[in-house]
Amino acid sequence: MSHIYDHNYKEKAFWIWYNEGRLPSHRLIEKLRETEDVTPSPVTVQGWFIDWKDRADELDQEVKDKFSKEVVETKVEMLRRHAAAGKELQDIGMDWLRANVDNLTAAAVTRIIKDGYEMERASVGVPEALTKMLSVSNEDLKEQIEALLTGDDLDLDLELLDADK
Repeated sequence: MSHIYDHNYKEKAFWIWYNEGRLPSHRLIEKLRETEDVTPSPVTVQGWFIDWKDRADELDQEVKDKFSKEVVETKVEMLRRHAAAGKELQDIGMDWLRANVDNLTAAAVTRIIKDGYEMERASVGVPEALTKMLSVSNEDLKEQIEALLTGDDLDLDLELLDADK
């Protein structure tokens, strides 16, 4: 006997299927049996899968994009903290140098100042570059990839790639 499933039923089925990792038809039907009196046949479910694929792919991409953005934002924040810590190490070294000018070795002061400088230098600029890269549109990224594949001239922002400037 054929049964017509309404939009709400299909939506519930979709979210079970998607949230459970795109279940195979027999597993989705088992899940639906837990709460529904009527369940679709495997053939019906296979048809739904075809309709659902693009929607699920779009959701997967949204998840990846959001996760990527969060990872980059976390890294930007970490690099900002590193830059601040590097600056603080330089300040500590300079303060200690001033207070102990007569009791210090040049190697000790040099090491403190150098380590602080290197930590700050390695971190400054990178957060801004990562933030700028996040703002590039998908279309611009696609054009850059196509240019790489076809050998066309690239319009790269070299400031993003030059950490020394």
